[in-house]
Amino acid sequence: MGVAEASVTLGFSYFLQGNVQKAEMYLNRGIQVATEVLGPNHLKTLAYKARLAHCFVTWKDPRAEQLHREIIKGREVNFGAKHMNSIYAMASLAAWHFSNKRFDLAEKEWRKILEDTRKIRGDVHADTLHAIGCLALSLYQLRRYGEAEVLWQEEVRGRSATAGPNHPTTLRAESYLATCRRMSGSDPSPVSRLLGKFFK
Repeated sequence: MGVAEASVTLGFSYFLQGNVQKAEMYLNRGIQVATEVLGPNHLKTLAYKARLAHCFVTWKDPRAEQLHREIIKGREVNFGAKHMNSIYAMASLAAWHFSNKRFDLAEKEWRKILEDTRKIRGDVHADTLHAIGCLALSLYQLRRYGEAEVLWQEEVRGRSATAGPNHPTTLRAESYLATCRRMSGSDPSPVSRLLGKFFK
């Protein structure tokens, strides 16, 4: 397996240098060797695929989606669909869809991610709050402001309770909530209240 590891390491080095052709060539070579020796769902093989998926995302290459799906499948084989390692892989696919403005797909995926994460982590774990915020963003992009507002309210409460009311993640969630309320018309002056946190 030294050959696969060396090839992937070299490929990622080329990626960091901006050499797309050589990065893809060496990363694919490492994945091929790992697949032949260990199998397509071995954790090493999946880790190498994740490296290539990261490159594809950076390059905005549509092949990233298929790689994400392969990683999800492999992690579900190893850990089960309800394990956080599988859920994290699904989150990468949801983020890919969101970045490509496939908000309908991202919304469905983040909703499932939130449901599973809430059962495993609880209501105020950082992973749960992250999923809440991502689902809210997807709904906001779909102009479903009422649903997004409810979720951001929950995120603000959770982050205030766990990180504190003045933590950057709490303030970020409040800024999203304020923008959502302004867009929906449910709050005539959300920005002034938000600014009050900084200037009180």
